[in-house]
Amino acid sequence: MRILVTGGTGFVGSHIVKGLLEDNHDVIVLKRSFSNNFRINSILNKVVSYDIDKISINNVFANECVDVVIHAATSYGSNEPLSAQIESNVVFPIKLLENAIEHKIQAFINTDTFFNKPAHQKYEYLSSYSKTKRYFLELSDLFRGNGDTKLINARLEHVYGPNDNSNKFVTNLITQLLNNKPFLELTLGEQKRDFISIDDVTSAYQLIVRNLHLFAEFYNEVEIGRGFSVSLKHFIESAHSLTNSRTKLLFGALPYRESEIMDSCANTLKLKEMNWNWIDGIDDGLTKIINCLNADKTYPFRGVY
Repeated sequence: MRILVTGGTGFVGSHIVKGLLEDNHDVIVLKRSFSNNFRINSILNKVVSYDIDKISINNVFANECVDVVIHAATSYGSNEPLSAQIESNVVFPIKLLENAIEHKIQAFINTDTFFNKPAHQKYEYLSSYSKTKRYFLELSDLFRGNGDTKLINARLEHVYGPNDNSNKFVTNLITQLLNNKPFLELTLGEQKRDFISIDDVTSAYQLIVRNLHLFAEFYNEVEIGRGFSVSLKHFIESAHSLTNSRTKLLFGALPYRESEIMDSCANTLKLKEMNWNWIDGIDDGLTKIINCLNADKTYPFRGVY
């Protein structure tokens, strides 16, 4: 199939692109002319890429015969005005979905966050990010009944892995542990998360693409996680042990965030229907990041995606 991927230079998107190439799909990457391509430099010659700031979305769809769209681009709102975040997280995917329906594309796979589960919507951390992601989904329902394109919402739990941005929780944590920072101030760490490695997330996307026939409705949801949660304290202590760090962990030094999500895990029923299984345990996933950071401590984790 010919699969168009947005956010293909980012953390999640770059892994998805590589997974699709492994499955012998033709991949089209939408990026920006100033994107940092370090994650996909080795495969740029294997994909078709468009700089979306230099060509209209309509022209991309007119040029390419696309079967599936995977939307992995997002804005977290860091140092961006709200209007720019609305453009990235609402207007841009609406334009993509409009074109997908107009060109009779089989499926539009949207990448979403566990922050937007109904039980978690009062969580204020990154609220503009989660709200704009949610607004897109609410507006997308207006397309129901217009054509046969299926909207598949891939709701990710806490994803981690090599080559994520340096300001992300897990990468930042491991970097500080490897550097033996004297101490880390932390919450009590009782909040629980469904930590899933990026490699397991990628395999889930690959299976979704292979099993589009299982999605009969206009709107379909797939929660992507291991299906159980572990405490943040356990996760941090595992990272501390694997890095042989001398950093002192000060659990309880920080308060919880307002409306903190105390537990979240995926309902993996749809993934099990596709015979998906996770592979990386916590130690496996953490070790991959540690090895990556140890191999190249100057890795360019910051950039524009």
